[in-house]
Amino acid sequence: MFLKKVILFLFVYLALSSYAYADGITFSASVDKSKMALNEYLQYSLTVSGEDANLPEPQIAELADFNRYGTGKAQNISLINGKRSGRITYTHTLAPKTIGKFTIPPAKIEYDKKTYFTEPIEIEVTEAAKIQSAQVQQPQSAGRQPVSAPAGNVKGNVFVKASADKKNVYVNEKLTYKFSFYTNIDLVSNPEYYAPDFKGFWNDSSKPQNRYENIDGVNYLVNEIETTLYPIESGKITISPAKLKIAVMDFSSPSGNVDDFFSLFINMGQRREKLLESGEVTVNVLPLPKENVPADFKGAVGSFKISASLDKTEARTDEPVTLTVKVTGKGNMKSVNDIEFKPTKDFKVYDTVSSNVTADSKEFQILLLPLIPGEKTIEPLKLSFFDPAKKAYSFAQTQPLKIKVEGAAVINPENNTVNNSVGISKIQKDINYNKRIKNIKSSDGYFVKSPFLWIIFAPFVLFFIYALFFRFYIEKRNNDPSARLKSQADEFSRKCIVSAEGNIGKDKSHDFYENIYEGLLAAITAKTGILSDKMSISEIAVNLKNSGFDDEKIKNVQEILNMINFYRFASVQADEKSMKQLFEKTKEILNILRER
Repeated sequence: MFLKKVILFLFVYLALSSYAYADGITFSASVDKSKMALNEYLQYSLTVSGEDANLPEPQIAELADFNRYGTGKAQNISLINGKRSGRITYTHTLAPKTIGKFTIPPAKIEYDKKTYFTEPIEIEVTEAAKIQSAQVQQPQSAGRQPVSAPAGNVKGNVFVKASADKKNVYVNEKLTYKFSFYTNIDLVSNPEYYAPDFKGFWNDSSKPQNRYENIDGVNYLVNEIETTLYPIESGKITISPAKLKIAVMDFSSPSGNVDDFFSLFINMGQRREKLLESGEVTVNVLPLPKENVPADFKGAVGSFKISASLDKTEARTDEPVTLTVKVTGKGNMKSVNDIEFKPTKDFKVYDTVSSNVTADSKEFQILLLPLIPGEKTIEPLKLSFFDPAKKAYSFAQTQPLKIKVEGAAVINPENNTVNNSVGISKIQKDINYNKRIKNIKSSDGYFVKSPFLWIIFAPFVLFFIYALFFRFYIEKRNNDPSARLKSQADEFSRKCIVSAEGNIGKDKSHDFYENIYEGLLAAITAKTGILSDKMSISEIAVNLKNSGFDDEKIKNVQEILNMINFYRFASVQADEKSMKQLFEKTKEILNILRER
């Protein structure tokens, strides 16, 4: 009876333990409308959330009935009592190709050796409003006379044009490229847009929109696609022409005789396709000035403001505090790197996470551990940037923050060692307790003497002990953000490298270079304990130096990072042989990082 109770307890305990420490994740899909007109756009959103900062990116099935334009990403990472949870939403802009009822197939993610799918979504597409009957106001600018490009024998007019909001920009400065399609003809299907290759620029995202415009008393439907670009090199860069394929119904007579009675019945309309092409756009990209560069400048370009706040104004020395730093303004938010918080005798820095990234703002969450009790002040944090409008370097900084810390000192402020008085009292208490332990005598009962029962029961005892140690290990890791960061980074690195290897030789060279780059940075993070994904290569070299790597190994890491970066941003596509060689070199660097 006793044995049955013990076995039952073990099964219940292990089941509950497995459930408590299982990685929970949710995956969902949604649209902003289920019924739309042919000339409208659809926002298709995929959201992944879970108790993990390294959430997988969804894989979208082939959308045969839709054209896909820009993709946006909104990320939110929470730090609560040292535990991180994440939520990422990917928003895809879709345009239907034709009229009818269609199904957006399920998207999927792979996480922890499991595959998750979203539900399919039904969409109904109706006819677009007639262009000539649309209520359109005359534009205020009378000089707006775009050059037309006729489409075959079709009555009416269609034309395209391309432009940039700036002719002169600096490296890393935001540039908006606009492609506009004017038509006063009702299309059979939505046009297919072929974007330029944007060589020399980093393509952030595209945003389509439509409107009506009246030119010389004629109504036009204007479809526009705005693409956000960031120059990555200086010099004069020419953006190649964008192309647009359209399809219309041509009701003109093949013979050219509109009075031919029989032709009206023979030719009830033919589908005609036309490829339109915009002109080139040339942009002059200026290098950032080399004079008066701030020592802490990390490449941020724009005009920014910075603010900071704490999740609590009172804390203990044994509980973490989250410092949230928010950067707002106009410019390249992706060029804003981690805000540096220098460790002091009062605080230990555990982690910095970037979240809530939008076009106009970016947040950083810094996990701090108070070390000494008392009224403490967090000094202002500074962000240096280059302001293109002023053509000069500038900076913004936060206001100082106050926090009241209670509890025993974790560290001695004079010599940065563990507080002796606290350590001695704990050791003495443990020794006194151990002295009270008596000798344990064995029982002579049947349960101890029976070898058969020991053979059956021993595996459960060992499994129970393993579960206790595993639970202790998980709790210890969760209470140590630095160890958790290293563990998560190592796991993420291995997943990225596996994904990169799977993309060799396929038409996924961009994914290959992104995965191999992220995997290498994550391995560096796992070794140094410092997030490396937002750091420059020179900063990574300093961290490796501090972690005990010699100059030769650091040079090898720098070379492979530079090589991967070249392929990430270059317009050329490497062959399978080059990808394999790069993969093998990266594996050698990973082995060096993981051996130490």
